[in-house]
Amino acid sequence: MLQRLIAELERVTKQLLEIDKVVAQEALDDPRALKLMTIPGVSSVVASTVLASIGDIARFPSPDKLSSYFGLTPRIRQSGERPARHGRISKQGNRDARKMLVEAAWSAKTAPGPLRAFFNRIQRKHGPGVAAVATARKLAVMIWHILTTGKDYAYARPAFTAMKLRKVALKAGAPRAYGKAGPGRDYWIKELREREAGYVARVEQAYERMVAAWKEKPKKGCHELTRELLNTIRNKQMRPAGDPILALKHIVDRPGDRRRARQAAPLLAKPGLQRVSSDGLRSRGLATARRRQRC
Repeated sequence: MLQRLIAELERVTKQLLEIDKVVAQEALDDPRALKLMTIPGVSSVVASTVLASIGDIARFPSPDKLSSYFGLTPRIRQSGERPARHGRISKQGNRDARKMLVEAAWSAKTAPGPLRAFFNRIQRKHGPGVAAVATARKLAVMIWHILTTGKDYAYARPAFTAMKLRKVALKAGAPRAYGKAGPGRDYWIKELREREAGYVARVEQAYERMVAAWKEKPKKGCHELTRELLNTIRNKQMRPAGDPILALKHIVDRPGDRRRARQAAPLLAKPGLQRVSSDGLRSRGLATARRRQRC
């Protein structure tokens, strides 16, 4: 009984090796797969599975359509005029390609570069599972742009990519070369390997600095000025007249400030609050305060 199971295991293993050999050779013969393999985490199996699922990239007019085809976009629930609610990913589409992209996301986490910075940023807030799915969607967007433009990944590492392609060629049955430098020799030169790793590490740091700049709070003067205006209105120190939104625009003139003004305007309609005119604003000196506290 045991001998029969061992023989069956050897037969299945041999068949799997033959399948891996065919897949690797087809990936090497497809220029689109070679471009996709410049992305960290995307192997020959991932590239072949994704390309087989996509077919002609012209079927998808935007990267969002491709992400939706893979089932990596969130579900949206909405009733009437109520705000839409976003839930988990739809998982409607090609399941094999979606699983391959998620596995590629886990692999991309280990390689330095902007993808790892993106993974870590989502992981700190939502956990590793959500980060892997979000990175898989990011990979789908990258794949759409690469196949549409025909360009390689912008932050590819040439020596690392050459080493990856050499391993795929060996899997496809290419003869091993002894005694001479092969296509992937640059990766085993420490100086070149560290130089490439340092380049993508600097890109990763630049992404982290950019994200940190998103979280910077506005200058304090804007909030103080808005608080002063609302307190003045609540204390009924202004006479009623005019349109509240137009009155607010007299002290805020930038797009971001106008947005805050529109958000503050409904407070004027509450019971016990008076509407304010531009004359009232000028009379209270708020326009002068805005000029002194530039936002």
